[in-house]
Amino acid sequence: MDLTARDINEKQFHDAWRGYNQAEVDDFLDKVAEALDTALRERDTFRRRAGELEQAVATSRDTEEMLKKTLLTAQQAAEEAISKAKAKAEQLVTEAEERANVANEEARQRLLTIEEEMRQKNADAERRHAAKKHEYEVAIEKLRSVESEIEQRLRAFLEQQMAALEQLVAAEVPSGAKERSKGVGPPETPGDARRSAGPASEQRPRARPAGPNTEPVPVVDADAAAQRRGVRGLFSRDEA
Repeated sequence: MDLTARDINEKQFHDAWRGYNQAEVDDFLDKVAEALDTALRERDTFRRRAGELEQAVATSRDTEEMLKKTLLTAQQAAEEAISKAKAKAEQLVTEAEERANVANEEARQRLLTIEEEMRQKNADAERRHAAKKHEYEVAIEKLRSVESEIEQRLRAFLEQQMAALEQLVAAEVPSGAKERSKGVGPPETPGDARRSAGPASEQRPRARPAGPNTEPVPVVDADAAAQRRGVRGLFSRDEA
């Protein structure tokens, strides 16, 4: 089957994975078609010239040898032109394949580089996240430690205050009770008793007179008792 420039230009190729660059293939086919078309025109020209020479040989036998040599030269020139066109076409194909291979290798290397960069970025992000998480955990632990220390100091302070208050109350109650049980001080007249009693809402409980077989009952200061109840309530809230 004879191959023409039209056959080359109208040839369709199917796309394939990792195939050649279509623009380069089309450009190469255009060049091959042009070279083949030139060679075919030259061949046709040489054939016409050979026909003319053969016709001249038929009319003039004296120039037969010269015509044969001319025909041989024309055939050799045509074959040489075709050979050169084929060599040029093969060279173009080889160069196109090499360029395609280089482009594919560059694309593959670029893809590997991008993948490695993404892995590095992901690893860096994970390390930063872990560092921040550890930093927050350490800060939270420090806050909890400070909170526990403050709570312990406050508890110790309140316990000291409560103990001091109880000691103060314990020191005041026995002395007051002792003075009342012994009847220390001048005898109180009815008028003095009424003046010292004051309003009923401000009166505090008094100790009963001590008999021969009874012990004096201590009189508890109402303010001190209220303070102790407040401190105990504070401790009960802390424990809850």
